[in-house]
Amino acid sequence: MHRNQVIDAFRGIAVLLVMLSHLPVETTGIPFVGNLFFYLIRGGWIGVDLFFVLSGYLVSGLLFIEYKKYNKIDPKRFLIRRGFKIYPSFWVLIIATFVLHYFKTPGFWAKEKIGFLGEILFVQNYVGYVWGHTWSLAVEEHFYLLLTFLFFILAKKEIIKLNTIAGIYLILLVVATFFRVKYSIEANTYSLVKQHYYSHIRMDALFAGVFLSYCNHFNKEVIARFLKYKAYLIPCALGVISLNFIYARDTNWWVPVVMLSLNPIAFGFIMVYLLESRGLKNMKSNFLSYIGKYSYSIYLWHMPVNSLLYATIFPFVFRKLQIPMNFPFYIICYLFSALIVGIVMSKIIEYPFLKLRDKVAPSVSLKKEIALNTSKTGNITVAK
Repeated sequence: MHRNQVIDAFRGIAVLLVMLSHLPVETTGIPFVGNLFFYLIRGGWIGVDLFFVLSGYLVSGLLFIEYKKYNKIDPKRFLIRRGFKIYPSFWVLIIATFVLHYFKTPGFWAKEKIGFLGEILFVQNYVGYVWGHTWSLAVEEHFYLLLTFLFFILAKKEIIKLNTIAGIYLILLVVATFFRVKYSIEANTYSLVKQHYYSHIRMDALFAGVFLSYCNHFNKEVIARFLKYKAYLIPCALGVISLNFIYARDTNWWVPVVMLSLNPIAFGFIMVYLLESRGLKNMKSNFLSYIGKYSYSIYLWHMPVNSLLYATIFPFVFRKLQIPMNFPFYIICYLFSALIVGIVMSKIIEYPFLKLRDKVAPSVSLKKEIALNTSKTGNITVAK
């Protein structure tokens, strides 16, 4: 299946930003490049915002394609396909974590029970978690359910239209902004969970991608109008994104309020511009797009790799050598190891299950390909 290299490059950028944001703060003390890592750690969290816009764009695009072809959608097949994409790799991570805790920490279940149950049920962003980065998977899981329900109803009533999609996005934006302001006012101290993790304050980011996807499939005129003003809008978008690296989200109350609303819009502008760029439409695979191809598994495993290196392996090695921790060396080892582990896990778990998914619940495009192939051999001509 042909992959969009621009989309994969965006995925690569997103996962690298998140990986850099989880570097130990000690890396900011590295001579010459310490300031660079200081700002990357401060603002790298916006990689998740980019992931959300991409997810909304790509996942809704699958439903739009199905709707255009059949004038309806199949919620069951859609959710099965999402399950094959998300669950196997995630469950391997959670099972591996459970086994490690079981043998390493006697009686851990009493302390970690809520976290594990939260992870398994995909409500970790509300009730507690084992790994601090999996909250975004819960947001996306809730998005898939909401999107499926909405599209099923809208398709039934035949009101999948620009005004409907734009209206839903604006409602979610207003609701999310209201709660972001509310939590910011109520918080005596900065709360990462309340001000970033809850699904109801992040849905607007995913639906920004849905709106862009609708325009791409049904209303190219909206994109064309935007591109007329690209000379002004793109610098504004880049300026918005840069603010996240300048101002810390935990010491500036307005960052979790304003930037969470503006980041998806800014990323959306840039994404549409680059996707429509003639020079990039036939872009070949490169480092970023290669990383993006395996970004889901890299995202899953980068925190366990980071934790293992930082808390166990490196302290042990440097204690044995009787020298201080070498953080430039740590950065290289962490990034390289996380990428390698993520790519390997993707190849042995994620992609085999994706192949199985295409047999169990083929996509609309794959069903069309099956129909064409069977017609050539004189068999059934319509795949249902």
